[in-house]
Amino acid sequence: MSNQKNSAIMQQTELLRNTTEMIEYLDILKTLRSEYLIILGVKDTPGRKMFPSMIRQIRELGFSRFDNQMWYMYGGIIYKSEVLLDESGMVPEMSVCRECDIDGHRIEIVSESYMKGNRSIISIDGNNYSADGIGVNIVVYDLDNNELVDSVSYDTHRTFFGMFTRGERTVECKKIDTENALVQVLGKLDALSQKIDLNNYKTNYVLWNNARIDSETSLDARKRFFGSLQTEDQKMAVWQKSMTILLAELARICDENNIDYWLDCGTLLGAVRHKGFIPWDDDMDISMMRKDLPRLEKAIAEADTFIRLNSFFSIRPAPHAATLHKVQFKDPLADPFVDIFFFDYCENDSIERWHKYMKDRENYSSQVAKYEPIPNNDPGKSRSFWYAVTDQDHINELTSISNKMLSSSETIENGEYIIVGFDKYPYSKDRKRIYRVSDVFPLKELEFGGRLYKVPNNYERYLDVFFGEDIYTLPNDMIIHQHFEISQEMVDKCTELIEKYSDKH
Repeated sequence: MSNQKNSAIMQQTELLRNTTEMIEYLDILKTLRSEYLIILGVKDTPGRKMFPSMIRQIRELGFSRFDNQMWYMYGGIIYKSEVLLDESGMVPEMSVCRECDIDGHRIEIVSESYMKGNRSIISIDGNNYSADGIGVNIVVYDLDNNELVDSVSYDTHRTFFGMFTRGERTVECKKIDTENALVQVLGKLDALSQKIDLNNYKTNYVLWNNARIDSETSLDARKRFFGSLQTEDQKMAVWQKSMTILLAELARICDENNIDYWLDCGTLLGAVRHKGFIPWDDDMDISMMRKDLPRLEKAIAEADTFIRLNSFFSIRPAPHAATLHKVQFKDPLADPFVDIFFFDYCENDSIERWHKYMKDRENYSSQVAKYEPIPNNDPGKSRSFWYAVTDQDHINELTSISNKMLSSSETIENGEYIIVGFDKYPYSKDRKRIYRVSDVFPLKELEFGGRLYKVPNNYERYLDVFFGEDIYTLPNDMIIHQHFEISQEMVDKCTELIEKYSDKH
């Protein structure tokens, strides 16, 4: 240890080297983050049984994107308090492999799951210092003196409290805090959940194979099953029919004005899987390029039509505040709507670009969330106006903020990729909604409710990004998916509009 390090740092360093308790280790490491190079990687999986306090400790160190979800890889680098890398795989088993130079030293980090190589590499100037243990691997290095301070791993797979490894020595951790008194119960519930998931998989495997007809595969049987599903709730059926009329009219105006749009989210899934609405879905979504918004506004304003484009700032607690664009009936008492999402061109589909998007999203949402909304019970206001900003001065301020952020959001006029607008409602960070332009354009057509609508060119890959690979599985939110209750008064209003405008489509 160099004499340049003061005695307090030397004392903390010795404590770090001697403790075998992960909770203590992370606490001590926090006091040393301004002195050393700290690198954290993952091998196989970080460990779902990690205590909540440990996850918080890791994030407070500066590894804010660390996640203990099963098979989510991670790589993080901190040098003298500065976070140089904080990267989590966006999907399970996505490897994190990065190289960088720090003060003339070559740093390499590799975090791989069992199926992708099962390795943890933390290399400094060609020397791999990682303990390469299942779970979390941490290397602490003194770059000033070019010497290893410590290298450990922490694994929660073999015992409940985790195994701590340093060199040839592996010991079971014992310390927990009061926050973790319930962790044992949660661990057992987690194990039970995994058994239930496995049992469901086995049951579905048997049922779908038994459902096959003649030479059908189990996938064919599932497609046939989903294609036969219909909306049983009559209120929902009327609500969905009214939205279908809105969509048809919007598509007519877009087609007549050569404005590209495509079905998105659950509406696209419905077209692919049901040739219409998902039976339990109560909203509709389309997308288009942001550059086409002015043309859409002009086309609807000049059209002989029964629809209107309603645009407003929606104030919900951050990070859900957003700018909404909804196509609705001109009838002010009618709630049905079609949501429009806007996409921007971007330069690549890297993790760094998605992280930039998430930061823009959080910043924008926090700006919008400062303003006052319309109260939910304001008489005469449609539910689609809920949380809307109405003060014109506030609207002007938010418009200025929005325009300024759009101009600095690293979007470009054209490119090989498109990214969902940061001013829209957020989705899970795991859904990296960046697509190749060739996956969207040229647009194709699919049937929805008896007529053809535009869809992404590679709509299967598009759905993979949003929903995952298996779209032919009944979701867990079938009953709770609805966004709001459909009143009888609204059913009557929708019925009136259906009778009035059905013959137009």
